[in-house]
Amino acid sequence: MNARAEGATASRHQLRGVTVRVINSRRDIATSAVLERLDQALELIALYAPRRFRRMTQDLSGIVVQRFPCRGAFFPQTRECLVELTFTVNPVHTLPEIGTALPDGEVVVERARRSLALSDLEVAPQVDWREAARRVESIDRQQLPG
Repeated sequence: MNARAEGATASRHQLRGVTVRVINSRRDIATSAVLERLDQALELIALYAPRRFRRMTQDLSGIVVQRFPCRGAFFPQTRECLVELTFTVNPVHTLPEIGTALPDGEVVVERARRSLALSDLEVAPQVDWREAARRVESIDRQQLPG
């Protein structure tokens, strides 16, 4: 996990008792928008799955939001959950996509059903993390004006 990308701003916050680190390498994404969206997701979990929320706050040392070659990950060494920066604020992805315990969680159920028909390699292919990071960097360079 790259702790700090070149030109990124890093900040630490508390949302609903959860420590959140935001490493924002994208000038076109407001950290306040990231925090608002993440807070809304945590609120839904706390409201519709309170036991899971309590367990999550016990099991995790915190959440890291940063640019990464996948939507989410868990780092067992630090007990942190990563949520990808651009995924967090992308309006295409609705808040109920975080689980079936929420109203309108059918999106997640349907994606899971499709995944069940795939091979292990299709669901979780081997990742060349250097190549993935290179592609993320290339996309970000194209998105941001010089």
